[in-house]
Amino acid sequence: MPLIVDALDALLASWVQSEGTARLEGLDTYDFVQLFKFLESQRDAIGSQRLGQLEWGYLGALGHEPFAPTLYQALSENPAFFVEVVSALYKPASAEHAEPSEAAQRVAENGYRLLSSWHQLPGATESGEVDEKTLLEWSEKTRELLSAADRLKIGEIQIGAVLAYAPSDPDGSWPVEAVRNVLEKLDSRTIERGMRTAKYNSRGVVSKSIDEGGESEHKLAEEFERSADAFRDRWPRSTAVLRDLAAGYRREARRGDEEAEQRRQGFDR
Repeated sequence: MPLIVDALDALLASWVQSEGTARLEGLDTYDFVQLFKFLESQRDAIGSQRLGQLEWGYLGALGHEPFAPTLYQALSENPAFFVEVVSALYKPASAEHAEPSEAAQRVAENGYRLLSSWHQLPGATESGEVDEKTLLEWSEKTRELLSAADRLKIGEIQIGAVLAYAPSDPDGSWPVEAVRNVLEKLDSRTIERGMRTAKYNSRGVVSKSIDEGGESEHKLAEEFERSADAFRDRWPRSTAVLRDLAAGYRREARRGDEEAEQRRQGFDR
């Protein structure tokens, strides 16, 4: 085990000195991921801090959605680490524009890679539930530290982004009640905007038949509208997020319907 860690340290040092890409002869992303999966199984022997340092150093070699469970866990449990990553990626709100150094750019790239692939909700339990108290405490402490770092708004966008990966209630209602309660207590339009945007983007690229139109988007809009109607009395903040999502999908559905109709008319000529 020490031999593997030492070899990775040596490779990383060589990579930094040469400003190249972390790589061992004959190894590609798959090999790096398998290697780090093995290291993850030895976490107790290596130590979480040491393993996290290795994951950070090799983040660019660990895939588009990096295999970095130690770093994801640190983001979900340690507000100071979350703020450190946000601070590496974004300048203070009051700072004037300045061209970052190459070293700062590399750190920022890592920060972007890590935050954009982080879906582990703070307070999430192994059973798939969300501990409301833990999530609220994490959120409040994180906002406090973000404010001190002059990165409150951009950090709140990132808080909202991870809330978008909240699970649903057993009856399928999204987001789970613990997250709805936390949204009410945080009362932040910026967090809600980040959550709405990330939820919308999480759908990714959708493949459909040429004449399908906006059928799938109409269905999504209806689902969000039903949830919004069910939540409006107790959770107005969540209701607003859901209604905005529904409105976005209604617009997308209309565009899809119009494009499908134009194609049908063109084929009929």
